[in-house]
Order: sequence, then C-alpha cells, then structure tokens
Amino acid sequence: MDAHVKRRTSEEVVAERHGKGPQQTTMENRMRSEEERDKLRSYFARWAYESGVPFNALRLRGFEELVEAIGQYGPGFKPPSFHDYRVPLLKSEKEKIDEIKKKHTISWKKGCTLMFDGWTDKKGRHLINFLVNSTEGTFFLGPVDASSQIQDAKMLFEFLDNKIEEIGEENVVQVVTDNASNYVAAGRHTRFLEAMRVHTRGADLVRAGATKFASSFLTLQSLLKHKDNLRKLFLFDHWDNSKLSHTKAGKQIVEIILSTPFWNGVQDCLRASLPLIQVLRIVDGDERPALPEVYIAMEEESDESIVNSLMHKANDAFNDILTRMVPDTTLQDKISAQSAAYTGSNGSCKGDVVWWEKHRSSTPELTKLARRLLGLCCSSSGCEHNWSIFEFIHTKKMNRLEHQRLNDLVYIQYNLRLQIRFQEKGNNPEILIHWCLMI
Repeated sequence: MDAHVKRRTSEEVVAERHGKGPQQTTMENRMRSEEERDKLRSYFARWAYESGVPFNALRLRGFEELVEAIGQYGPGFKPPSFHDYRVPLLKSEKEKIDEIKKKHTISWKKGCTLMFDGWTDKKGRHLINFLVNSTEGTFFLGPVDASSQIQDAKMLFEFLDNKIEEIGEENVVQVVTDNASNYVAAGRHTRFLEAMRVHTRGADLVRAGATKFASSFLTLQSLLKHKDNLRKLFLFDHWDNSKLSHTKAGKQIVEIILSTPFWNGVQDCLRASLPLIQVLRIVDGDERPALPEVYIAMEEESDESIVNSLMHKANDAFNDILTRMVPDTTLQDKISAQSAAYTGSNGSCKGDVVWWEKHRSSTPELTKLARRLLGLCCSSSGCEHNWSIFEFIHTKKMNRLEHQRLNDLVYIQYNLRLQIRFQEKGNNPEILIHWCLMI
C-alpha cells in the first residue's frame, strides 16, 4: 500500500458504517472465511459471558471502534494491564473529557441552563447530579454526595451557588430541576390485573411513556382502545365471583366503566390535550433548544386566537425576563425599543427572516439577548437519562475503589454517553436558532 495513503481512523470507519451512504468492504474482509469470522466472534462472546458484560454494551459505538482499532493494529497486540486500565488510561480519558468541556465552556458564554436532579442509591446515599445545557449540548459537571447534609433549601442554595460560580454567574440564564420522579409509587391488584389482561389480549392499561407527562395521555388512549373489552370484563362471572365486586370501590368502578358520560369525557380529554402533549414533547428534552421549535409549532397552529393569546403572554414574559437579565436600565430601554420594532414586523417566523436580515446589525443588544433565550432547554430530563450509570458503577466491586477514582469513572462514562446521544440525534441546535434569527 502507498505509504502516503492515509488510513481511516476507527471512528471514521464506524461513522461510515452508521451512515446512510454505501459502505466499503476492505480486501482483508473479502479474503476472510466465514469460519474465521465465527471463531473471532466466539472469542468476543466467551469474554463477555465470562466477565458479565451487559448485552447492551455490545451496542455501544465505542465497542465497534475498539474492534475496528484492534483489526487495524494487526496481530500481536498486547491488551492493557490491570494497572494501565486503573490508573494511566483512566487519567488519559478524563483529560480527553476535560478537553471536551473546554468546547462547552465557550458555548456557555452565549447563555446556558444549569440542570440538577436528586437520586438515592441502594445504600441510602443521596446524590445530586449537576449538568449544563447549551447550544453545544449537555455536559455533566459531576455528582454531589448530600447524604451527610441537612437536605433543606439552605443546603441546595449552597450547592447551586458553588456550581453557578464554577460555570460563571453571567453565563447561567436559568436553573431547571425536576425531583417529582423520586416520589412516584404505584400498586396493583395482581389477580384482577390478570383477569383484565385476558380481555385486553395481554395489554396493560397503564402505559409508561418515554416522558412522564405522556404516561397519563397514553393511559387514556389505552383505556379508550380497550373500552368494549373492559365493559365485557365486568359482565362476566369472574367479576361477580371476586371479592372486589362486593366492595364499595368495586361498585364505583363498574358504575364508571359502564357510564357513557365517562367515555365521552375521555374522548374530550384526549382531543383537548393532544396539542399540549405535542408541545410538551418538544420542550421535554435537551438535545435541541426548545423555544425555537415551540415558535415553529405555533406557526403551524391554525387557530389565530390561540396564537395571539400565546404571543401576548410571551410578550409579558419577555418584559419580566428583560428586567431580571439586564439590570442596566439604559440597556433595557435599547432592547425594548428594538423589540418593539421587531414586534411590529410580520410577526411570523418565516416573515422574521426578512426582518433579521435587514436589522440584525442595527439591533446587537436584542440579538444577543434573543440568542441567550432561544438557546435554552426547558427540561431537566437530561439528568434522568443516566441514573443506570450510577447503578452500574456503584456496585460492591466498584465501591472498593478510592472515592476520586469512582467519581472519575462516573464523570467519563456519563459524558461519553451524553456525547454519543447528541451525535446519534444528529441535531445541530445552532441551526434552529439561526433559522429563527437569521444571524
């Protein structure tokens, strides 16, 4: 092979494999027999089964890159030692994450969101995750062990104050949290549940959505879908012979299920809540800034009265935000004047393109504030995506590690997962902001 031909990195090869374009097959792969490939796969499987590697680990892009890198290295590769894996390699990977943090730090200066969420592990320790979201994506700052602290508003304020100082007080536009997930509990009546599944062909009525707010909507949808079968359930001998049928609660259930007004109410609720669910799905995420997408969704709303009402509330909120974020009254007046000119324009996102092209250079103060606002996320769901990482790392074996090394492991794995999640989404948050502002 020509020495001047640059070999593609394992990351490039795997990225091409996951892309939509045609994939190249190397000469070496063509020359390998199926028997050789099966033998190699068997070695991987044996190691994974012996060490207890979770099946999902084989889906990670990093695993594919590892395999490709080993193949490119060729025969004779000596794997890292226990010490290498535990000390120098861990240090090296942490330094790489720190380099990624530098890119995020630059983006934080445009405005960012501090997100946090609490979690109690199996040993009763209360941990608080702190993350920062910006147009660069979401970055995990690290956990704080609050087990020994008195968990009150003063404690939380001290933690937040420290993190805001670390990020830069002038950079943090908002703080978002959601601790409701820690207090959710549910109970089920097993025997009655099994009887219900007979009539719903194995389906559960209570459906867990990808997001918490979607669960109630999906449950109502499921109720309506199984309406006829649910009614049949209460007309069979199995129900009459159950103890629950003779209780006050059981009689109330029958009355509700057989009630026509109840089902009409379910239909009305689904029709009324669908637009709200669509908006909530937009804002419950951190991969893309939510406000530009909400603005675009408003453009598609056919009811002009709803749009006007939302715009009026948005203007009121903007005035409140302006006084909070811009303490200089002279600067406030400039932004207000520029905002008034903007409000008097076309008033639509597509029509705004012309306005921003024409006036962006003459409205630098409004432009800067708009970018800070449009780049925000509206949810702390990014905190909730990776609790399994803590469950995995905080095992009995891992807990023998020194505290700092354990934190480094969490720091590396959490941020690698976040980076992969944003890469797989394939979204560039800046595109939405530029599209709305044309800056």
